[in-house]
Order: sequence, then C-alpha cells, then structure tokens
Amino acid sequence: MKIVIRFFPYVLAVYHLLFSVIAWKYITVHNGDAVRYWFVGQDLSTVSWGSFFRPGTDVIKIFTFPLVKYFHLPFYLGFLIFSLFSGYGFYRLWRLLLKIAGNNSCAYLAAFILLLLPNAHFWTSFIGKEAPLFTAFVLVTDQWYKRRLGSAQLRISFLIIAFIRPHVGVVLALGLLMSIWSSKIVTLKYKSIISGVAFFVAALLYQLLYMITGTRVNMLKRIQYLYELHITKLRETHAHVPLDEYTVPYKIFTFYFRPLPFEKTGWLYGIWSAENAVCLFIFGLSLCILIFNYKKLHLGSSSVLSVVFILGYALMYVFAYANWGLIARTKILALPMYAALVIEMVKTMATKTKT
Repeated sequence: MKIVIRFFPYVLAVYHLLFSVIAWKYITVHNGDAVRYWFVGQDLSTVSWGSFFRPGTDVIKIFTFPLVKYFHLPFYLGFLIFSLFSGYGFYRLWRLLLKIAGNNSCAYLAAFILLLLPNAHFWTSFIGKEAPLFTAFVLVTDQWYKRRLGSAQLRISFLIIAFIRPHVGVVLALGLLMSIWSSKIVTLKYKSIISGVAFFVAALLYQLLYMITGTRVNMLKRIQYLYELHITKLRETHAHVPLDEYTVPYKIFTFYFRPLPFEKTGWLYGIWSAENAVCLFIFGLSLCILIFNYKKLHLGSSSVLSVVFILGYALMYVFAYANWGLIARTKILALPMYAALVIEMVKTMATKTKT
C-alpha cells in the first residue's frame, strides 16, 4: 500500500493531463464555451483588458485575454494551462484525503476511486470556470478540515468562488456558517462575530447577483423567471431530463447519481453512467455505515459543511438545469466535499468497529 500511495500522485498527474488532450479534441469537433473564453476568431484590436473586470464568468477572460492578445498562445495550450491549474486541485485533494484516511486501507481505496472518476477530470480540463472553481473548492475544503478558518488560502478561494458564481458563494457561506455553529470548540462570542460577518458577506453577494443578472425587480422573482426560462429552453435539447416533473428527493438523486447504466445509449453516457453507479455504491455504503454505526460515529463540524453544501448546491440547480450535460459539468464542484465526507465516514466506521 505504501508503494501505491507513493506513486499515485504521478499516476494522477499523467491521468489528468491526458484529459486536456481529450477536452481539446472534443471542443474542436463539438465547439463550446472554451472557444469564447479563448477569443477564437475574435478581433481583439479594440477590446480592452479592463472591460472584463466584473463579476461573473467574464472573470475567466481576465486571465485568458493577455495570453491570447499579448502572448498569442495557441488554442490547444489553453487546455493544458487550465488542466495544470485543476491538476493542482486534484493533488491537494489527494493530500487532504490521505490525511483524513489515516492508516485505513478501505479509506485509501475509496480515495483512489473517487480521484480517478473521469467526469471531474474531463470538465476541469476545459478552458473555462470549472478549473479555477474546482481548485478553489478543494482549498476551501482542505483548510476547513484542517481548522485553518482564517487562512489566506480559504479567504482567497472563497472570493474566487463568490466573484465567479455569487449564488454558489451564498450556499458555501451558509455551509461555513452552519459548520461554525455546530462546532463545540468555537466560543459563542466568536460564533456571533462570524454570523455578523456572514450577514455582511451575504449582502455583498446579493448585490453581485443584481449586477450579473442586470435585474430591476425582486431577486426572487428574477430567479424564478430564470428557472422557468431554463426549463422551457432545455426541453428542446436532445439531452433534456424532465427534472420539473420529479419530486425534490428524486431531483437531488438525479443530479448526483443519474443516468445509471443502461438508462442512456452512447459511449459517453456509458462512461458517465458507470461512474454514477460507482458513486451511488460508495454513497450507499456510506449511508449503511451511518445507519448501523450512528452511535459510534464522531464526525466533526467539517462534515456539517460538506452535508449542507452538497444538499444546498443540488437544490440550487435541480429546479433549472434540466439537461444531462449541464448536470455533468455542474455537479463536479461538489466532489471535494463529497469525497472528504465519504472518506471520513469510511475511516471512522473501520476505526470504531475494531475497538
């Protein structure tokens, strides 16, 4: 096992970088957002760098604009750069899972499997927001599990998430706040201070949402309108999934675990459905651990962050993202917290049952 642990980061690095080639080939055939982020075919002579300094997905163009306009880097190299960035996220996630697993071989095995899931490697190798967001989520999870609540890495990562996706930042802030309030080692005074800061941050994120959506009406009405618009448009796509017809529990199940094997045809769906089956098996195993060993489990406040975020993140999207492709690329941001939670549960079960 020690040999496997020693060489696994190298295997993980090569494995991940291969997906940058796959992602590049995929975009050259199917087109996609990466073309827009890399300004392919666009005249940049009259475009200024400062025009992209605003919240939302244009944040990615702040990084890509000088690479294209001033350094003239080719399109394929952009995939390698973004893949290297997300690759660092996978490496940090590996180090975190290794720390959580302790010396438990079952936890190691679960970590190996979760870190090699192809869907996450594929979508984080594109030129786009998934690579920086994924790495930011890994760093937030890492710092929170290590109880470095005020670290620069955590704060900067949160700002990146909030600036690119303010609504995701809201869910993350809620998870962080719930985690702090569930902690037994944090004083009431500190919890009250954090709650005040969280309220201030929520107000800022609310204003960012107004800026991004450009709305002049009540934000809740605007969100409802956008949800309905998404559902209507996505009904016309070939990858439509009727989420609006499902109950809330089945919406969440679909978001994280469907399509299952033999639900859809095609090799892409085949790979993805096999991955979903593996994730469902690991989740089912973890759920059994929770049910049969709930008196023995001593999960920390960090697990509260994972649970709140995983549920809140799904609820935010299942009322709008009625498309398999959107679901596939959106749910990968929950992988760091999902993996940390699963590894902690598996490790805790094995440790407690030995005593």
